[in-house]
Amino acid sequence: MIEYSLIKNVLTGDPNKYRALVMNSRSYTFDDIAKHLIKHNTGLSSSAIYGLWEGIKGAVEEFTSEGGIINTELFQTSVSIKGSFNGANDGFDSSRHKLRLNLRPGPLLKNVPGKLKVRKLNPGLKSFIVSVTDVKTGSVNSSLTPGKNVRITGQRVKIMGDDPSCGLYFIPEKPQNDPVKVEVSDYVVNNPSELIAVIPKLGKGNWKLKLVTQFCPGPKLRKDAQSVTFEKDLTVA
Repeated sequence: MIEYSLIKNVLTGDPNKYRALVMNSRSYTFDDIAKHLIKHNTGLSSSAIYGLWEGIKGAVEEFTSEGGIINTELFQTSVSIKGSFNGANDGFDSSRHKLRLNLRPGPLLKNVPGKLKVRKLNPGLKSFIVSVTDVKTGSVNSSLTPGKNVRITGQRVKIMGDDPSCGLYFIPEKPQNDPVKVEVSDYVVNNPSELIAVIPKLGKGNWKLKLVTQFCPGPKLRKDAQSVTFEKDLTVA
């Protein structure tokens, strides 16, 4: 079930235009996949599953590094070159051209959207994140600068609650690495529609931003902590 809310589409300049924001905040890592395999009695041990996964990752990386095309039921990859060439005798120049890895869903995942059901939510019921801005560079929904501020806008993004899980997290791309939680003292602004915090020391690579809170307008907090993960990857260069 895909849950969504409607928010104003500020890019159109038309106050009557809205866009859908998918609200499902649960993200899954390979740890979850491994637990699923064990739970459904595949006959594989945890060590065998992780060993197989490391082997699959190594093979995919090696084949791709050689310019190969990966063609599976889950996904398909290809490599293309971005940039213009000055005539038929021109060659690849890294200052003008860029190699791009293209990733598309395979037959198995391509058919999933047709099976999904959707449900519209009251936007006042759940927290959601609209944008994440790296204050140092001004980039929106793309990069992070450790040690500098990140500005998060949305609805009910204020972090409050007695639940120990409440807080702001950066989730690493590699599932074997632990999430990095922002210290409460590093919250610069903590308002219902805006949260500004100092980005902790993060390694290079892609990160997901996750927010957990019990905040609710009114005198009482939510009984259960609510988790929302921003849909886009944020990169530390």
